[in-house]
Amino acid sequence: MRLPRQWLLLLVLGYLVPAFASAQGGYDTTKFKELGLEFPVPRDYEQIPTQPDEDWVVLYFAERVPKDKDKRKALRPELNVVWIDMVPDTAPSTPASGPDAPPLPGEGAPDAKSDEGGEDKKPPPPPINSFERYVEQQLTLWKLESPKALEAEKGWQRFEASLVIDSKRGPDARGSAIWFKSPKRTIGFYGICGKEDLEKQQKIWKTIADKLEIGDAENASAEKWQRFYDNKDCLDTAYRAEVRSKLVRGWNADDTKNYILIYDTKDRPLIRLISTELEAMRGEYERLFPAALPVKAVSAVRICKDEAEYKQYGGPPRSGGYWNWIAGELVFFDYENVKGKANTGKANSRIVLYHEAFHQYIHYSCGELSPHSWFNEGTGDYFSGSVISAGKVNRVGVNPWRIETIQEAIRRNLHVEWRKIIRFEQAEYYANPSICYAQGWSMIYFLRSSKAVEKNPQWRKILPVYFDTLKSSWKTEQTALKAAGKLENDKAKAEAQARAREEAVAKAFEGVDLDKIQEAWQEYTLALKVPKD
Repeated sequence: MRLPRQWLLLLVLGYLVPAFASAQGGYDTTKFKELGLEFPVPRDYEQIPTQPDEDWVVLYFAERVPKDKDKRKALRPELNVVWIDMVPDTAPSTPASGPDAPPLPGEGAPDAKSDEGGEDKKPPPPPINSFERYVEQQLTLWKLESPKALEAEKGWQRFEASLVIDSKRGPDARGSAIWFKSPKRTIGFYGICGKEDLEKQQKIWKTIADKLEIGDAENASAEKWQRFYDNKDCLDTAYRAEVRSKLVRGWNADDTKNYILIYDTKDRPLIRLISTELEAMRGEYERLFPAALPVKAVSAVRICKDEAEYKQYGGPPRSGGYWNWIAGELVFFDYENVKGKANTGKANSRIVLYHEAFHQYIHYSCGELSPHSWFNEGTGDYFSGSVISAGKVNRVGVNPWRIETIQEAIRRNLHVEWRKIIRFEQAEYYANPSICYAQGWSMIYFLRSSKAVEKNPQWRKILPVYFDTLKSSWKTEQTALKAAGKLENDKAKAEAQARAREEAVAKAFEGVDLDKIQEAWQEYTLALKVPKD
């Protein structure tokens, strides 16, 4: 699924006021050559990258977050620039040009009939070829109200309108929208802010739109970066060139053998650390989980400068990082050091990085299939305890984020029985995330570290048999899907993946006394020592 920015859940747009405003600190006239756009950007705004799988928003800005937490606003003022090409109404509902993005699974023109009963499927929506259609299909909770056409200039017709929503959905959010339409495309601007900032922000947004210059887009950026890679020996230079061509101002990129790091942090020691340790972790992943086919995909790792930027970019609530498998991008942030306290700052950044990088690798290693969550999330958390030296994983210690949670759950009998959790699908696992994540970690840690497991042949085979069976079963299922012409059928594919997971877990635990192994796991986990601060 796409990971939309959180403010989309609250957006309410108001009316424009015909006034000019000076942004605090003034403006910098900025050219976006790849889009053919030029307009003033307020100096108290910063540009934030759009999601790699974002189809319509090509530029995104937000007011800078004050360092003083007491001065931070509940709703950060933001401005979006939308690029909509004109396509005929018979075209699919996807962008004709602009930034490329991989489609969601199953996107595109649907089959005429469903798989069950031959019933007609719901017809696809009309293509997004206007700002009105964009609002209707992408901002589904809102409606345009009283749009009005203003003066036309240089072949572009200007429009202004408000977007309204039930006040119960976002009583404290306000905003404005302006868009410019030509026979070829529409360029739209819309912004949001808290209701107390509306008057000031409306003036700023209008100033930006008033001074907009629209020219011809340049397409040389990716080619320029491809030349940069011509003499470099690294994987998938075309993908790396594309990533670099989309960097926004203030962001940088570094290459390693298997990764491209994208970062907005001045903490160069952290970037050097990540460059070294990511490759060390990759070696450990490959050693323990040999891929079904050679993994040639380059993995993008985005390091936001702080938690605020991470959330603005799209970080889910209560998360420290995430792996966006559709966009092929791992995202986390540079954790803040807490004075006088260990396991903060880089320690937390490492925990998140090692966990999410495993998800990134296993996705490709299994043939783009996710294992059961106890195995997938548990192993990610297992690697979070890695201690690296001399470019290799030296040992794996206790995860400080999980140990106390699972110990308390065991003492209070709140843990999940092994016979249940080993078959939990993702939704069941996420329904009780605190305990399930901690338990998944402790199960993997037990299976990889306990002497009791080492001495028991049946227990010792659980993890390798699960992984090997998952790969082989999924390969068999893919062959069957292809023969039936259903390799791109979402429903059939999901059912096949579930069968592959079930076969893997059945083979892995065949002959295992689940009550006995659960008892040994409880005893082992309760005896683990909590890492000291």
